[in-house]
Amino acid sequence: MQYILTAIIALLLSACTPHTTPPIKEVETKLPNSSEFTDYNSFENNLTSNSYDIEGRYKLYRGLYMNGSINQGEITHAYMVIEKLDDDDFGYYFADKTEKLPADSTFGVFHYDKEDKKFHQKFIDGDSFIVRKGGIELIKGGNRIKLTIRQTAGRKVIIWEKLEDDAIGVLDETIDSHFDDAKDSYEQIYRSKREQVIDDSSFFGLF
Repeated sequence: MQYILTAIIALLLSACTPHTTPPIKEVETKLPNSSEFTDYNSFENNLTSNSYDIEGRYKLYRGLYMNGSINQGEITHAYMVIEKLDDDDFGYYFADKTEKLPADSTFGVFHYDKEDKKFHQKFIDGDSFIVRKGGIELIKGGNRIKLTIRQTAGRKVIIWEKLEDDAIGVLDETIDSHFDDAKDSYEQIYRSKREQVIDDSSFFGLF
């Protein structure tokens, strides 16, 4: 009987004792900085003669949209075409999509400077083309290209992987229409302008 009473008292005491729940630790979530992606730091600008020929079609390997050192989001879709215009000039157009942001279209001309061994952007200025330095950084390594484009609100860092010649082109409803827009704008503004400049002897050689 004594054992039964002891057990009942112990049970009542345990029922009255408040249970303490361990505090729930808040899970810290943050987007990684670009320095944490080893892919972005694995290229070296060791271009040699003719290694700067970047013509081809490229798919997204990995990309980030950065504002300072803060990652604004991963680039989830991207496709680019680069065509060789002459020994040092390459026309390009591409579309890309950053998570939680609308898709974007980009086009223009990459110009390779043999003296500083770097790519720069080439712009239309009236009836001629000018080279502007500092807007992009393009590094080629094997079948990949690392492209950094500086914009007003930040910069895009995209690593592209070259497609085989017989590979299927862009088939992605997320960026299809934006890619078509980039292509149309490039052809209307850059390709047609270049043909006009070359056809006009007074402007020959400006591109």
